[in-house]
Amino acid sequence: VMTTGFNTLILLLSGLALLIAGRLYAKDINSSGGKRFFLISIVLGIFFLFFQGFEWVRLVNFGLTITSSIYGSFFYLIIGAHGLHVMGALLFLVVLYIYYVRNRMDSGVFLAAQFLWYFVVSLWPVLYSLVYF
Repeated sequence: VMTTGFNTLILLLSGLALLIAGRLYAKDINSSGGKRFFLISIVLGIFFLFFQGFEWVRLVNFGLTITSSIYGSFFYLIIGAHGLHVMGALLFLVVLYIYYVRNRMDSGVFLAAQFLWYFVVSLWPVLYSLVYF
């Protein structure tokens, strides 16, 4: 629970980094600080995803599988669905970051990406509290 709590903090920091990136982008679309915070957000999101994968392997080694119990089925369904959404949102952010670095990013698309990431990030503490406690 503590390690996943730390990972929750990492994901929340990723959302904060994207918020800062968005504010810097709004002030100056060519802001190097905005690009830096955008990249930090992506890196933290990737860390979250890989750390969750590490946790899954550890839980499987402890005997929690999708077929071991109702809790195992529920856990992997809910957390797995969130993980897929994180993966898809991160892919979107990576593509958008490439556009941002090339100074070809559209502000409307950036706003949509921010909302998607904020949704994925804000949903995690709810899932974490429901599943882990």
